[in-house]
Amino acid sequence: MGRMRGVGRVSREGRSWGWRVSASLALAMLAASGSAAVDEPHVLPRAIEVFVASDTTAVERPRSLPGGISSRIYALDRIEQLEAGLSEGLPAEADAAQAEALRRLRAFDPETRHQLAQGATGLARAARYGLDRYPAIVFDGEAVVYGVTDLEVALEYYRAWRARAGP
Repeated sequence: MGRMRGVGRVSREGRSWGWRVSASLALAMLAASGSAAVDEPHVLPRAIEVFVASDTTAVERPRSLPGGISSRIYALDRIEQLEAGLSEGLPAEADAAQAEALRRLRAFDPETRHQLAQGATGLARAARYGLDRYPAIVFDGEAVVYGVTDLEVALEYYRAWRARAGP
């Protein structure tokens, strides 16, 4: 698919959904809406979820984002990476390989276990939202911006879309 950016509705049924706002339209709506509408409380999300690859540079919380807005970052390929590490250099014999893989799993430190849990949670949430690619930023579980890792830019798209769509 193309690298179109904009805000669309999250699909709860796993089906594709149509774009609500293209990037150029979002910017035009931002300019037309004025700063008063953008500062209204209903324009700010309560929760932001970011779905990226592990090698994506850190996504930072915007400095202008007020407190009380929860944010989570999910590296969707983290489980695959950990699995590849587990499989590396295993014995050829199936029982010995299984025993070694289990030993390696048990040896994971708390940080690695946390990364596994976050990866699994991220994959489950991405499937629930019907996301079909990443990077993706989901606002309040209802709107998604694809192809953007800059939260400031994604938030501008979301605010413009929300100001136009209303509460």
